[in-house]
Amino acid sequence: MLYTWDGIRNRHIEETRGGSVVSEVKTYKLSPEELEKYRKGTVKTEMEKAEKQELTKEKYLELKQQGKKDKEIAEQHGMSQSKLSMIKRKWDLGGVRVNMQGEEQQKVEAVVNVAAQKEKSRVTELEKEVTKWKEMAQQFKEEVERLKRECESYQLKYEKIKEALKVLL
Repeated sequence: MLYTWDGIRNRHIEETRGGSVVSEVKTYKLSPEELEKYRKGTVKTEMEKAEKQELTKEKYLELKQQGKKDKEIAEQHGMSQSKLSMIKRKWDLGGVRVNMQGEEQQKVEAVVNVAAQKEKSRVTELEKEVTKWKEMAQQFKEEVERLKRECESYQLKYEKIKEALKVLL
Protein backbone atom coordinates (compact mmCIF):
# COMPACT_ATOMS: atom_id res chain seq x y z
CA MET A 1 0.00 0.00 0.00
CA LEU A 2 1.46 3.35 -1.01
CA TYR A 3 0.90 6.43 1.12
CA THR A 4 1.58 9.89 -0.22
CA TRP A 5 2.01 13.06 1.74
CA ASP A 6 3.53 16.38 0.83
CA GLY A 7 4.38 17.37 4.41
CA ILE A 8 7.31 16.58 6.70
CA ARG A 9 8.17 12.92 6.74
CA ASN A 10 8.08 10.90 9.96
CA ARG A 11 10.30 7.83 9.74
CA HIS A 12 8.61 6.08 12.69
CA ILE A 13 5.15 6.39 11.13
CA GLU A 14 6.45 5.29 7.77
CA GLU A 15 8.17 2.24 9.25
CA THR A 16 5.19 1.15 11.32
CA ARG A 17 2.67 1.68 8.53
CA GLY A 18 4.84 0.45 5.70
CA GLY A 19 5.21 3.65 3.73
CA SER A 20 4.37 7.31 3.57
CA VAL A 21 1.36 8.76 5.35
CA VAL A 22 -1.68 10.19 3.61
CA SER A 23 -3.34 13.01 5.50
CA GLU A 24 -5.66 15.87 4.78
CA VAL A 25 -4.80 19.50 5.19
CA LYS A 26 -7.65 21.68 6.36
CA THR A 27 -7.75 25.18 4.98
CA TYR A 28 -9.38 27.97 6.94
CA LYS A 29 -10.41 31.30 5.46
CA LEU A 30 -10.28 34.30 7.77
CA SER A 31 -12.07 37.55 7.18
CA PRO A 32 -9.81 40.60 6.81
CA GLU A 33 -10.79 41.70 10.37
CA GLU A 34 -9.92 38.29 11.87
CA LEU A 35 -6.65 38.22 9.95
CA GLU A 36 -5.75 41.66 11.30
CA LYS A 37 -6.49 40.52 14.87
CA TYR A 38 -4.15 37.54 14.44
CA ARG A 39 -1.44 39.76 12.99
CA LYS A 40 -1.72 42.16 15.93
CA GLY A 41 -1.78 39.25 18.37
CA THR A 42 -5.03 40.34 19.99
CA VAL A 43 -6.87 37.06 19.32
CA LYS A 44 -6.72 34.71 22.31
CA THR A 45 -7.03 31.00 21.88
CA GLU A 46 -9.50 29.08 23.99
CA MET A 47 -6.58 27.71 26.01
CA GLU A 48 -5.24 31.20 26.73
CA LYS A 49 -8.69 32.35 27.83
CA ALA A 50 -9.03 29.33 30.13
CA GLU A 51 -5.62 29.94 31.70
CA LYS A 52 -6.69 33.43 32.65
CA GLN A 53 -9.86 32.11 34.32
CA GLU A 54 -8.59 30.73 37.65
CA LEU A 55 -10.59 27.90 39.18
CA THR A 56 -11.61 28.50 42.78
CA LYS A 57 -13.27 26.06 45.16
CA GLU A 58 -16.47 28.11 45.02
CA LYS A 59 -16.43 28.20 41.22
CA TYR A 60 -15.82 24.43 41.10
CA LEU A 61 -18.75 23.74 43.45
CA GLU A 62 -20.96 26.08 41.44
CA LEU A 63 -20.08 24.26 38.19
CA LYS A 64 -20.75 20.88 39.83
CA GLN A 65 -24.16 22.12 41.02
CA GLN A 66 -24.86 23.00 37.40
CA GLY A 67 -24.23 19.34 36.56
CA LYS A 68 -20.82 19.78 34.92
CA LYS A 69 -18.49 16.79 34.91
CA ASP A 70 -14.90 17.05 36.12
CA LYS A 71 -13.67 16.40 32.59
CA GLU A 72 -15.63 19.42 31.29
CA ILE A 73 -14.45 21.63 34.16
CA ALA A 74 -10.83 20.63 33.60
CA GLU A 75 -11.05 21.33 29.86
CA GLN A 76 -12.82 24.63 30.46
CA HIS A 77 -9.98 25.75 32.74
CA GLY A 78 -7.15 24.43 30.60
CA MET A 79 -5.94 21.66 32.89
CA SER A 80 -5.80 17.89 32.94
CA GLN A 81 -8.22 15.80 34.95
CA SER A 82 -5.36 14.63 37.16
CA LYS A 83 -4.45 18.25 37.92
CA LEU A 84 -8.09 18.92 38.85
CA SER A 85 -8.11 15.84 41.09
CA MET A 86 -5.00 17.11 42.85
CA ILE A 87 -6.64 20.51 43.40
CA LYS A 88 -9.81 18.83 44.72
CA ARG A 89 -7.75 16.85 47.26
CA LYS A 90 -6.11 20.10 48.34
CA TRP A 91 -9.60 21.53 48.89
CA ASP A 92 -10.64 18.34 50.78
CA LEU A 93 -13.09 17.49 47.99
CA GLY A 94 -11.38 14.31 46.81
CA GLY A 95 -14.04 11.72 45.99
CA VAL A 96 -16.91 14.04 46.91
CA ARG A 97 -19.89 14.01 44.60
CA VAL A 98 -21.34 17.47 44.75
CA ASN A 99 -24.34 17.20 42.46
CA MET A 100 -26.17 14.37 44.25
CA GLN A 101 -29.83 14.77 44.99
CA GLY A 102 -32.62 13.38 47.12
CA GLU A 103 -32.35 9.87 48.49
CA GLU A 104 -28.80 9.34 47.31
CA GLN A 105 -27.71 12.53 49.09
CA GLN A 106 -29.41 11.38 52.31
CA LYS A 107 -27.72 7.96 52.15
CA VAL A 108 -24.31 9.55 51.75
CA GLU A 109 -24.98 12.00 54.57
CA ALA A 110 -26.10 9.13 56.84
CA VAL A 111 -22.91 7.18 56.13
CA VAL A 112 -20.81 10.28 56.74
CA ASN A 113 -22.66 11.01 60.00
CA VAL A 114 -22.11 7.45 61.27
CA ALA A 115 -18.42 7.68 60.41
CA ALA A 116 -18.19 11.07 62.11
CA GLN A 117 -19.86 9.71 65.27
CA LYS A 118 -17.41 6.79 65.38
CA GLU A 119 -14.50 9.19 65.00
CA LYS A 120 -15.86 11.49 67.72
CA SER A 121 -16.27 8.60 70.17
CA ARG A 122 -12.73 7.40 69.35
CA VAL A 123 -11.39 10.90 69.94
CA THR A 124 -13.22 11.04 73.29
CA GLU A 125 -11.69 7.69 74.29
CA LEU A 126 -8.23 8.89 73.31
CA GLU A 127 -8.68 12.14 75.24
CA LYS A 128 -9.61 10.14 78.38
CA GLU A 129 -6.57 7.95 77.89
CA VAL A 130 -4.32 11.00 77.48
CA THR A 131 -5.72 12.45 80.72
CA LYS A 132 -5.02 9.15 82.51
CA TRP A 133 -1.43 9.12 81.21
CA LYS A 134 -0.91 12.73 82.26
CA GLU A 135 -2.11 11.91 85.78
CA MET A 136 0.26 8.93 85.94
CA ALA A 137 3.14 11.10 84.70
CA GLN A 138 2.38 13.65 87.43
CA GLN A 139 2.38 10.87 90.06
CA PHE A 140 5.76 9.64 88.80
CA LYS A 141 7.18 13.18 88.93
CA GLU A 142 6.01 13.52 92.53
CA GLU A 143 7.51 10.14 93.41
CA VAL A 144 10.83 11.11 91.79
CA GLU A 145 10.90 14.36 93.77
CA ARG A 146 10.13 12.47 97.00
CA LEU A 147 12.94 9.99 96.29
CA LYS A 148 15.37 12.85 95.53
CA ARG A 149 14.56 14.44 98.90
CA GLU A 150 14.98 11.09 100.63
CA CYS A 151 18.36 10.57 98.94
CA GLU A 152 19.49 14.06 100.04
CA SER A 153 18.41 13.22 103.59
CA TYR A 154 20.44 9.98 103.53
CA GLN A 155 23.38 11.85 102.00
CA LEU A 156 23.32 14.34 104.90
CA LYS A 157 23.14 11.50 107.44
CA TYR A 158 26.05 9.78 105.71
CA GLU A 159 28.14 12.96 105.82
CA LYS A 160 27.39 13.39 109.58
CA ILE A 161 28.34 9.78 110.35
CA LYS A 162 31.52 10.15 108.28
CA GLU A 163 32.48 13.31 110.24
CA ALA A 164 31.74 11.58 113.57
CA LEU A 165 33.95 8.62 112.62
CA LYS A 166 36.81 10.97 111.66
CA VAL A 167 36.58 12.61 115.10
CA LEU A 168 36.57 9.23 116.85
CA LEU A 169 39.44 7.78 114.94
